Amino acid sequence: MIYVGQEYYNNEASYRVCAVSPCGNYFALADMNTCRLPNMPKPKTFQVKALHDFVMKNRLSERDYELPVEMSLSDKMLLSKGKGKWISKRDKKWQSIRQLISPELISNYLFGNGIAKEISVHLSSDGWTTKGAFYNALNRYIAMGMTKNALLPVGLKNTGTKAPKYKTVAEI
Repeated sequence: MIYVGQEYYNNEASYRVCAVSPCGNYFALADMNTCRLPNMPKPKTFQVKALHDFVMKNRLSERDYELPVEMSLSDKMLLSKGKGKWISKRDKKWQSIRQLISPELISNYLFGNGIAKEISVHLSSDGWTTKGAFYNALNRYIAMGMTKNALLPVGLKNTGTKAPKYKTVAEI
């Protein structure tokens, strides 16, 4: 059984199942090695057989993926940890994408014909002048659990430390 929150991983890679199509035949996997990058790529979609082949080819194991603890913290807790700037950044992104995160639009973005028209309507009215800014925020929102806190800049928490380097899908 494939479910949201499942992780496929090995020593070099980590992929989180971040969405399942309404019909249950397609799955979106986010490359969690890219969550620290400035521009997070769109999750890759697979049909059941293609996902099975991908897992076998790359010798991936499975387990539950643990999102960063910050995803579940309240604003009060974030403020007590000195993350007020994180909240400001999150809220700015949230205001820009909140009209694009209905289950129907996310499903169409991942498994359908896309949402370019919907994004075009919001260009510059929300302060962003490129579609890429919307797609980046939307990709992060989807990959990191589809909550408002998914937009927190958690990639900054390890600045200055040696975090593990995983290969991206393109490198495998």
